[in-house]
Amino acid sequence: MRRLKEILVLLLLLLLALPAETFAQSAGGQITRRAKTAVKKESPAKKKTPSKSTAKQSAPNKAVSKSTAKKPAAKRAVRSSKPVAVDLGLPSGTLWADRNIGANSPEGYGDYFAWGETRPKSVYDWSTYKYCKGSEETMTKYCTKSSFGTVDNKTVLEAIDDAATANWGNSWRMPTREEIIELNEKCKWTWTTRNGVKGYKVVGPNGNSIFLPAAGDRGGSRKINTSLEGQYWTASLFGGYPSRVEFMSFDLDSRGNNGVCARYDGCSVRAVAR
Repeated sequence: MRRLKEILVLLLLLLLALPAETFAQSAGGQITRRAKTAVKKESPAKKKTPSKSTAKQSAPNKAVSKSTAKKPAAKRAVRSSKPVAVDLGLPSGTLWADRNIGANSPEGYGDYFAWGETRPKSVYDWSTYKYCKGSEETMTKYCTKSSFGTVDNKTVLEAIDDAATANWGNSWRMPTREEIIELNEKCKWTWTTRNGVKGYKVVGPNGNSIFLPAAGDRGGSRKINTSLEGQYWTASLFGGYPSRVEFMSFDLDSRGNNGVCARYDGCSVRAVAR
């Protein structure tokens, strides 16, 4: 019996002498150690996750940059459809538009306007003219003689009645008589055909040029003399006969700068920059 007690005491001492880690394992410490090992394995995975996310986000960013790159090209296309002010090197510094009001290209005929009106219409005569009461003796604006209507002594179109300003904005206006004369005298004019359209190529002192199509004019409800002649308004009233306006006319054989035309007629408008 005494021997048995001694053996038990020795076993107890042996147990007490064992390392705490061994005891922990016998008490289920392996679960704790596995949990620690699992955490170590998860750590690399967490590091990789952000990089994968970043990689996925890079593709949409590239797509956005491509989309952004296309926008400037679209803007350039829109700008090219708008009128351009051409410097012909004229002494006055006047810049002429590269196309007629209402045209989509330099050789386009564009719209036709009665003088002092800002919109095209279907019939051009005194009965439809804005600034009279049905006849050339009843002018209600831009009149210098009482025998032609109400006198206001205005001889140059105001911006509100200027087809160039009304359609293209404040940076454009119709040319004056003096500017038409300068265009005729300071430039070289050559009758030609551009993209199937007849007209004049007008080359300025500096070598730059514009094209004036032979768009004819409108009388009543008809187009007249298209491809044969051009008739372009100035902003200047013919003072001695206020139912008439000075305009630029041309055909294959001649060009002039002091023609006059009835205000109701439908003519082309080539603007100049303000």
